[in-house]
Amino acid sequence: MKEIKALTKVIGLSSYPGSIRVILGYGYAFADGGIEDDIKIECIPQDLRMPNSEFMLVWDKYTGEIIRVEIIK
Repeated sequence: MKEIKALTKVIGLSSYPGSIRVILGYGYAFADGGIEDDIKIECIPQDLRMPNSEFMLVWDKYTGEIIRVEIIK
């Protein structure tokens, strides 16, 4: 399996232009508090860019490239 999925929550805009600040993988085992990271804003649908929005982020485990965003219902 080459995909990794992680529950992701938007914190807000990043200090880097064109990026958004998120918490990746919160609530999982040793990463219970999650890991903060900046990702490209164009990877996230516009309606999920607001703070506290949650979704599943799926990326390629070998290249690190974001494959898709899955909406949580």
